[in-house]
Amino acid sequence: MTGFRARARAVDMLGRQQIANLPTALSELFKNAHDAYATLAIADYYRKLNVLVVRDDGVGMDLGTFQGSWLTIATESKLERAPVDNPPGMGPRVQLGEKGIGRFAIGALGRQVLVLSKHVGSPSIAALVNWQMFELPGVDLDEVPVGLVELDADELTEADVRSLKTPLCDAVERIRQKDRSGAWQERLDGIRATIDALPDDPFWDLPDLGALGGVPDLV
Repeated sequence: MTGFRARARAVDMLGRQQIANLPTALSELFKNAHDAYATLAIADYYRKLNVLVVRDDGVGMDLGTFQGSWLTIATESKLERAPVDNPPGMGPRVQLGEKGIGRFAIGALGRQVLVLSKHVGSPSIAALVNWQMFELPGVDLDEVPVGLVELDADELTEADVRSLKTPLCDAVERIRQKDRSGAWQERLDGIRATIDALPDDPFWDLPDLGALGGVPDLV
């Protein structure tokens, strides 16, 4: 018995390559904020740090939702949203991101994304995705990990950041070992440099990001 396999590049083709420009990519993220019942969404670009921060006050995600929806391609969650998912006092919204690929637009905005999210009654989560890894030829989708942790006391610590980076760094080295021709080494060096460039305290030089209440989503 056999079946289809997916290369990691499928994520890049669904996301970055489908986005015409940066405003379109941001629009996709704002659609996601709307679908999460946000009343406010903000994007800030810090030129000196070369960091884009996108945050909203939507319902947020717990660990199960992130794994089952955000990390699942073509999920049915937006097609089958139940009324119980609506926040108290808010009626159902027309879903703007019905294709379920808007999150992949982040790849058009930067090489790497750090996501922080919280759902009421659940621990906050943090995830790290390096989009460059999805551009590598000959790499299967299941060879590209996503760093994911639940946060104690809703605070991202330096140990948490190191835990997020470790599986990505390990994957880079595994892919390096299978590159017998040496054709990918320069690209892998660049990916490793991007991962390492994330400081263990990523918010040290940013303003207070909790102004919206709760834990923001970050790009």
